[in-house]
Amino acid sequence: MAIHLGLIAERNFKVSKPIQTCGALLAAASAMLRLRRRFYRLCRVLFLSPALLHPSLSSAAGGNIATDGTLGAVRSFNGANVTIPQRLGTTVGNNLFHSFARFNVGTGQTVTFTENTPGTLRNVVSRVTGNDASEIAGALKSAIPNADFYFVNPQGITFGAHAQIDVPGAFHAGTADKIAFQHDSAVFYAANNRTSSLSAAAPAAFGFLAKSAANNGLIAIDGATLAVRHHQSLDVVAGSISVGHNATLAAPGGDIRLVAKQDEGAVLLGKTDEDALPLPAAHPLPANGGDIHLESGVVTTASAAGGHIRLWGESVVIDDSRLDAGNPDTPDGAFDHAGQPGSITLRAGALQVLNGSRVSADTHSRAQAGSVSVQADSVLIDGRGSQTGIASETRGAGDAGSVSLQAGALDIRNGGGLSSSTYAGGEAGSVAVAADRVTIAGHGAQLTGIASFAAASSSGNAGTVTVTAGSLDIHDGGGISSSTWSSGDAGNVMVAADSARIDGNGGALATGIFSNANAPDSGNAGSVEVRAGTLEIRNGGRINSDTQADARAGSVTVTADRIMIDGHGIPTGIGSETKGSGKAGTVLVKAGSLDIRHGGGVSSSAYADGNAGRVSVTANDLTIAGQGVLLTGVGSFAADTGSGDAGLVSVEAGQLDIHNGGGISSSTWSTGSAGNVSVKAGSALIDGRGGPLATGIFSDASLGHSGDAGTVSLRAGHLELRDGGRLSSNTYSQGSAGTVSVDADTLMLGVDSFIGSASRGRHSSGKTGNVTVTAHDWLRLDRGKISIENEASLNGAAAIRPGSIAVTAPDIDLTDSEITTHATGNVAAGNIVIQFVHGLRLDPSYIRTTAGSGNGGSITIAGGETVYLQNSGIRTSVSGADGNGGDIRVTAANLIMASGLVQANAVGGSGGNITLSLHALIPSGSTLLRGGEQPLDWSPGAFGYNVIQAASATGISGTVNVTAPQLNLSGVLANLGGPQFDADAINQGNCESAGGGSSLIRLGEGGLPPRSGDWWMFPSKPD
Repeated sequence: MAIHLGLIAERNFKVSKPIQTCGALLAAASAMLRLRRRFYRLCRVLFLSPALLHPSLSSAAGGNIATDGTLGAVRSFNGANVTIPQRLGTTVGNNLFHSFARFNVGTGQTVTFTENTPGTLRNVVSRVTGNDASEIAGALKSAIPNADFYFVNPQGITFGAHAQIDVPGAFHAGTADKIAFQHDSAVFYAANNRTSSLSAAAPAAFGFLAKSAANNGLIAIDGATLAVRHHQSLDVVAGSISVGHNATLAAPGGDIRLVAKQDEGAVLLGKTDEDALPLPAAHPLPANGGDIHLESGVVTTASAAGGHIRLWGESVVIDDSRLDAGNPDTPDGAFDHAGQPGSITLRAGALQVLNGSRVSADTHSRAQAGSVSVQADSVLIDGRGSQTGIASETRGAGDAGSVSLQAGALDIRNGGGLSSSTYAGGEAGSVAVAADRVTIAGHGAQLTGIASFAAASSSGNAGTVTVTAGSLDIHDGGGISSSTWSSGDAGNVMVAADSARIDGNGGALATGIFSNANAPDSGNAGSVEVRAGTLEIRNGGRINSDTQADARAGSVTVTADRIMIDGHGIPTGIGSETKGSGKAGTVLVKAGSLDIRHGGGVSSSAYADGNAGRVSVTANDLTIAGQGVLLTGVGSFAADTGSGDAGLVSVEAGQLDIHNGGGISSSTWSTGSAGNVSVKAGSALIDGRGGPLATGIFSDASLGHSGDAGTVSLRAGHLELRDGGRLSSNTYSQGSAGTVSVDADTLMLGVDSFIGSASRGRHSSGKTGNVTVTAHDWLRLDRGKISIENEASLNGAAAIRPGSIAVTAPDIDLTDSEITTHATGNVAAGNIVIQFVHGLRLDPSYIRTTAGSGNGGSITIAGGETVYLQNSGIRTSVSGADGNGGDIRVTAANLIMASGLVQANAVGGSGGNITLSLHALIPSGSTLLRGGEQPLDWSPGAFGYNVIQAASATGISGTVNVTAPQLNLSGVLANLGGPQFDADAINQGNCESAGGGSSLIRLGEGGLPPRSGDWWMFPSKPD
């Protein structure tokens, strides 16, 4: 069944079943006539040759050429060799015009255009005025040495498998309605029913009329090799264009233009400043653009001088094809110094680059490669398992060109890519993408994404990569990167998006945004900068700048309104790391809200001899929620595989929430030191519930290495630790622990939570840090701890200065809690200094220092009003035979002991001294036990069991010095020197009766004078 060209398919027509009858097809055609141009796409899908679609083309193998008599004599031509002389056309100046009723070149046939006087003509312009398309299956030649060749048939042109063109100048094939000329109003129409005016000026434009056959004309290059000579133009302008079946378009060092135009307007023919044919100024749309389809085809301007390739169409499909505007290698390395770099420009409504296709402007020589520029409403680059993409690269001393893309939507999949790279001494170019929506979806082991890289064999630098998008989705091994595997440096990577999502989906290939130095001898990595409205990083996704070399990694900067980092049990996040001697980069994150979960992190780490970088996070709301055994949070680490230092970590947040194994930390597992950790927050909650890992803010030096832990400091408005939350700096080996400093307006330490510094293990260094806790309003401990723990036993332990604890708050309240320094080896216990204003209350709790064979630490408590011991104690003790007990000094207005203990004891060394500078000492039960050579085994819970003692079992007991009115504590055991009473019966009201007991009156300025024998509670400490 023959299908006439007038029967065309609707724009979105799909073949769902075979066409059964001509009547059904005719009915459909009459309803869809105005959408004729999509028919040829259907033809390609059905693998039909255009020659089968029109009766006139079936005879083309025998040749079929006839002039129409409008510009010369009527003449028909047949035979293997046909000559079209100048006299059969009309000559105006240097222009020769021919007009044919039909024009076909058969297989094996040669058709040659000639001139009367060689070298006089500049342009040969031919039109076909009949109703049939032309098929060129043989050789189309021009023997006119200085002339460009123009061939126009509005019905279409097919170049078959054996077609050739041999013209000295440029070759222009079109389905235009007319040709306009420079400097005048002359028009040469393709239809002979219109009045043409011929001009001696050079052709200026292909012209298209509205709703004409030219708008639907197809030019098909079907298996043909069409080539022009060096530095010439090969130009195809039609309603739609097809290049397939291993067809080749070649213009070495020249330019190739494919324009699919389907509305009224002009396509200019004058060259641009780049010496290339221009594209239409309007953006291709369904209303004005046609289809360009390349399938198993090649379009090339490859030459030592470079060349240009330009495509313009509403739908451009490049499938298993190659566009090449490169500078190939030459035996002597020569290149054309006068030539401009080649370039490729694609303008499309919808662009598809598929199935191993490559659009590239490369150089293999000292010449610079050209740029690649793409503008489209939508771009799909789908490798379907093969490396596919748009690129510029250098494999010589010349630099690669830039690659730029602007699109409404960009979709890169399955090995597809946009890249500019170097494989030799030249530099890679930059890659820039701007799109409303960008999707990068990897597949298998193929690299997928947007990149610039310096390959292992190169010495040039990689280029910068810039992506600007409304939405950005990278997943399953997709990436945006600039990396180096060579001595050249990687480039910087900059990404800006309204919303961005990076999801590794647990795959083996890296997914994310990178700039890496990937080889031991490679150059520096570049910086990475990401700006987004919302940013999600999940399941192994990364934003990184890493180094495995002596060179440094780059900085990583991320700014977003909202950031979610969720590892789902896989290391995920934002960071920089070194696996060489080069330094890792600084990591800076700034967000409105930052949520880090389940193995997610913001980090800079050292896995070799290079140091980790600084990590800085600023957020209004910061949540860190760990899970399982993976580290989750903000940190810097020095791994046991190297000797590099961990970096500094700083965090500023309005609201900080750390729980379930989350952390902010800088730690070392190596000979390198950990960094300092600094946190500032409006309010902070650290909740260790539910996580097997430590939860909190810390710096640790791990077992088996000599690195030091860093300092930990926190400033918060309100701070709460509970259920095992911690603030600490610890050492488990020969390194020192760091100091811990906490400053808050209000501070709550809940169940099993602690603030402290420790030297863990008998063979640890014994070098703990100081612990300083300051609360400006109040401090409460409820089954919490402030501590320094020291388990070391060392030679020369006496030379080690133990860390001390300093606690300051207006009101301090301990419930089932302790403030302690504890040394189990031969290192001295640290000192404790507590300062308060209103009250220090322990119920039941301890403030104590304990030592093994080292000396005990001292305890100094100073406050304005009252120390209250409810089943609680203040104690310094030494269990070893040689250590001396620590001193205890309490300065306050009042000391109330409700089954309380103040004890400084030792075994063989001297007991510590006790100094209580008080205005009032009030024991419960009116009893107080004082002194004794043997330390009393005091335990809480016994009413009235109050002890003040400085004793040594075999050594010299310390002294007890108490200054309190109405008390006589001389002697070993003594009752209170004043009236005996139960403190529980005291009523603090000035005027209320306390039954038969005494009254306790708080005296301020003014008031009634006290009565003789009344107890006084002073509001301030004594002078």
